[in-house]
Amino acid sequence: MEESIKQELIAKMKSINTLLQEVNDVLGCDEPELKIPSELKLRFPRGYIRPASTFRSRLTCMKDLTHKYNISYQLMLSDLFTWLLNRTDIALTIREMIIKYEIVLMASVAETLKDVFASERLSFPKGLLRLLSSKKISPNTFSEANWLWNTRVAIHPFELNQIEHKKYDDAQFDRAVFAVRNMLKELNTTCP
Repeated sequence: MEESIKQELIAKMKSINTLLQEVNDVLGCDEPELKIPSELKLRFPRGYIRPASTFRSRLTCMKDLTHKYNISYQLMLSDLFTWLLNRTDIALTIREMIIKYEIVLMASVAETLKDVFASERLSFPKGLLRLLSSKKISPNTFSEANWLWNTRVAIHPFELNQIEHKKYDDAQFDRAVFAVRNMLKELNTTCP
C-alpha cells in the first residue's frame, strides 16, 4: 500500500472512530428493551462478507442442498468473525471468545462434511478415519481435522476446570479455517 493512501486511510479511520465513540457514548450499552432506529446503526461494509452462493459454488461434491446451504451460511458467519479480528481492535478476552466460536463453527462444518462423506452414524474420529482410509482426505488434513475436533470438544464451560483466559489465539483461528478449507478442497477433488 502506498504511503499516501495509507495516511489518508488512517485519517479517515481516526474520524470514523471518534464519531462512532461519540454516538456510543450517547446511546450507552444496549438493553433488551432499547429500540435503536436504523439511522443510528453502524452500516456494516458491503462486499466483505461473501454471499452464500460463493460458498455453495465451492461445495461441488455436495449434492444435498440443505447441507450445502447451511454450510454456506456458517462460512458467511466465519467471514464476519474474520472481519472483526482483522478490521477492529477487539482484544483480550472478547477476541479469544470470537476465536473460540470460530473453532466451534469450523468444527460444525467439519462434522457435517464427515456426516455427508463418511457416515452420520459414525463418531467424528471414526468417520474421519474412514475418510482417511478411503483416501478422501490426506494424512495432514486428517491430523488437522482431529486437532479441530479435539479443541472443539474441550470448550464447554461446565466441563472446564480452568479459566479460559489466554486459552485461544489468532493462530488457532487460522488453523481452524485452514483445516476446514483443506478438508473441503480434498473432498471436492476426490468425489466421484
